[in-house]
Amino acid sequence: MLVNAHTHLDQCWAAKFRPKTPVPFHNWLLRQTRRDQNMLQSETGEKRIQAGIEEGIAELLAAGTTHVGDVTRTGLSVQPLVDSGLSGVIYLDILGLEPNVGDFLLQRATHILDGFRDQAANGRPGSNLQIGLSLNALYNTSFKTVEKIVAFCETEAVPLCVHAAESDQENEALIDGTGLLFDLPGHLGSDLRPEVTEIGVIPTLEKLGVLDLKPLLLHMNYATKDDLDIVKNTGAVIVHCPRASHILKNRPALLRHMLKKEIPVALGTESLALVETLDVRDEAEFAKELHAGMVFAGAIDNMLTGA
Repeated sequence: MLVNAHTHLDQCWAAKFRPKTPVPFHNWLLRQTRRDQNMLQSETGEKRIQAGIEEGIAELLAAGTTHVGDVTRTGLSVQPLVDSGLSGVIYLDILGLEPNVGDFLLQRATHILDGFRDQAANGRPGSNLQIGLSLNALYNTSFKTVEKIVAFCETEAVPLCVHAAESDQENEALIDGTGLLFDLPGHLGSDLRPEVTEIGVIPTLEKLGVLDLKPLLLHMNYATKDDLDIVKNTGAVIVHCPRASHILKNRPALLRHMLKKEIPVALGTESLALVETLDVRDEAEFAKELHAGMVFAGAIDNMLTGA
C-alpha cells in the first residue's frame, strides 16, 4: 500500500507555472487563484483541466500509489479517479465568504454525491473510493457555511478535510483581523473579509465542531504544541506536505511533536502547481532530510503506508 494523502489533481494543468524558487504563500495563492478563475472562464479550460487530471492520475499509478486523498474544486477528478482503480477519498472543496457561494458548492456536492452513490448501487466496478467534503480554509469560508459543512458530513456520514494552519497569516487573520490573508479577498474584488474569532485556527475549528468529525488536517505548519494537545484526542489525522511548505516559505510542521503525542500523520504531495512530482516517496525523502536528527527515518517511511 502506498498512500498519497493530499493532492489537487485539478491543478495539474498549472505545472508550467510551478515556482522554481521559494515564494511567499500569499503571493502564490493570489496568482494561482486568478489563474484558476481565468482557466475556468476560458472556452478550453475544462478540457485542459481534465487533461491535467488524467496526466496526474497516470503519474500516481506509475509511482505505485494505491490510495489517494484528492481535493477538487471543480469536481472534474471524480469520474477519472473512479475509473482509475485507485482507493481513497475524493474531497469536494467548499469555500466562499459569500454564503450563496458556499450554498451553491454544497448543492453541487450533494448532486455529485448522489450520482456517485447511484453508480455504486448499480454495480460500479472495482472502486474503493469515498466522496467527502473539503472545508478549504477558515480565512476564505463564512462560518455559516462551515456549520453547514459540519452538518452535511454528520448527516451524510462522509469524511471531511480542512486546510489548517498552513500559513502563519491564518492566525493573524482570525485573531487580529489583519494581515495578508485577511486582505486577500479585497485583492480578488470582494468587499468581504474573514471572520475574526480572537482565537487561533485550531481552537476555532474545535469551537465550530469541525474536530468532532475526525477530519484530515492538511499542512498544519503553524500548529503550536498547545494546538497539538487539542488535536491529539480528537482522532484527526494530519497530512504533512514538506515540499509544498518549503516552496511557499512556510515553516516546517512540528513533526517530532506530532509523533510524540501519537497523532497519526500521513504524507501528501500537494499539487503539480507547486511540486515536481506526485510520487509520495519523493515527499518522504524530502521529509527525512528536513527532519534529520529529530525524527527517525523509519517513522517517516511508515507514513507512506498509513502504518
